[in-house]
Amino acid sequence: MSLTEIVDGLHDRFRSLTGGSRTAVRRQQTLRASVDWSHALLTETERCLFRRLAVFLGGFDLAAAQTVAGGDDIERYQVLDQLTLLVDKSLVRAENSSGRTRYRLLETVRQYALEKLGESEEADAIRARHRDYYTSMAALLDTPGRTDYEQLLQQAETNMDNLRSAFTWSLENSDPEQALGLASSLQPLWHTRGRILEGCAWFDAIPIDEASEQQVTAATRARALADMAVVTLFRGDRMARAQHALTLARELDDPALLARALTACGIVAGYLYDADAAAAYYAEAAGLARAIGDQWRLSQILAQQSNTAVMQGDPAAAHATAEEGCDVADAVGDRFGARLCRLSRGWALLMRGDLVDAVAQFSAVVADCQAAHDEFLAASGLMGLGVAQAQRGEVSAAAEAAEVALEAVADIGEYFRGLGYVASAQRRWPVAMSRRRRSPVRLRGATSAWLSSSWRWCNAPSTPSKRHGRWVI
Repeated sequence: MSLTEIVDGLHDRFRSLTGGSRTAVRRQQTLRASVDWSHALLTETERCLFRRLAVFLGGFDLAAAQTVAGGDDIERYQVLDQLTLLVDKSLVRAENSSGRTRYRLLETVRQYALEKLGESEEADAIRARHRDYYTSMAALLDTPGRTDYEQLLQQAETNMDNLRSAFTWSLENSDPEQALGLASSLQPLWHTRGRILEGCAWFDAIPIDEASEQQVTAATRARALADMAVVTLFRGDRMARAQHALTLARELDDPALLARALTACGIVAGYLYDADAAAAYYAEAAGLARAIGDQWRLSQILAQQSNTAVMQGDPAAAHATAEEGCDVADAVGDRFGARLCRLSRGWALLMRGDLVDAVAQFSAVVADCQAAHDEFLAASGLMGLGVAQAQRGEVSAAAEAAEVALEAVADIGEYFRGLGYVASAQRRWPVAMSRRRRSPVRLRGATSAWLSSSWRWCNAPSTPSKRHGRWVI
């Protein structure tokens, strides 16, 4: 077979791997014969569980197996015993690398089990059960104030293959309500795990138009539009979706949803450098959050508001909002919000010319981001660290931070690559400043103006022109 034929054949391994030693026993002459022989030795209950486990991708735990594969002919309490028998017969693998046992089927074996599931009359029911289980898991990320929030994020990351499968099943069954709900629930994952491009792809795959309005509730559509406006912002999309979400949210009696839509509008307005509009959106959103006692939402609003103040080149507002935001975020356990506030505080210090404190603040934020696998904020933190070190004359350290930033953002998107290159360009700053002999006051003013210009350049709505591309400080 040619290389192309082999690659095409991997979609059906059993037809590709037909040859075997003619001197071997019959059950070992082909891959299918070997698995057929193993399957024939199973009891009917084991066969039932085996085919149902085919819906899992990337592994699963006992709770998932009990919920998805249990029921009907298999009671929940039987699942562990039957699963253990399948492990003993090498049809399922058990792995324990993080203190919790996870199970998985080798892909070839899973394809065989998937065939058996397709031959049964329960394939659609099992796939729907799988989708509902992982949709419910994702929905927990949208439940504010949980003490196990970081564990939920890690759980979602570990089960990303299953979440993708659940999303795909919703699309295949023309269920945009379920698909949008799942994509919105994973909004924290898109940001904290550097999955911006994947989040964009999910939202792009779901049509939100007049034809789908009958299939999607107004609340789900408003939430999805608000989240879509934020997650696709770094790709150049602008205010239309956020405004649509706000219009829908105002028609519904749901203060939390309205605060969500207002926050999205504030974020987009901030990236468009419309300071007055952003301030108005944030003020109304914060007022709603305080009125209903939603400290989690308030934490996120303040964090984003501080970030917007940084982009506006207003260190005083950035620092004041970040201080309040840190207090709220720490009180409710919103670690992402706390990191964003501390990052804003680092930029405020840098704009003021407090370079020593800025380096310390950025270093702490980057370390926290790396510990939490937060690639989204790590990119901005590394940019700030490189800029601050460059302005202190620590050219080698600044170059190292810029290189790490560029490496970290390679798969996140063009916007974040821009942040890395801004840090890289700053290696020339110390020489320029030493030649101009700026006073501390003038240095702070130059830094603030330059940072504001840098954010504007990174946020340019279209491809940079030649003039922008040659922009040199």
